[in-house]
Amino acid sequence: MGSRAFDWLLVAAWTLGIAWGSLSPAPDVLDVSDTTLHLVAYLGLAWLLRRALGGRGLWWGALVPGALAWLFGFGLEALQALSPHRHFEVRDLIANSIGVALALVLPVRRRAGASAP
Repeated sequence: MGSRAFDWLLVAAWTLGIAWGSLSPAPDVLDVSDTTLHLVAYLGLAWLLRRALGGRGLWWGALVPGALAWLFGFGLEALQALSPHRHFEVRDLIANSIGVALALVLPVRRRAGASAP
């Protein structure tokens, strides 16, 4: 499997994990706060998107991956509003946004031989 394909596989797996965790019933007890989970989840998603998209320049290195990650989070929050066991929370969107912003300042190193879009 090529480097770019592996990067996109990681994005897909991370995205599915976030969707499952966001749309399934919340466990009664978590050892980590919900806000921390949101921050880490969207930090990871935005960083993986930066890596998969090439991670260079303002457009591919920040705007596109940041917007995609944030919109995905907003979409999941909207779906939670329709769910009987979840609900829309502005606090979650704020945590998602902070995670995305942090991911946009972390360095992205491409493996040798990997090409940018």
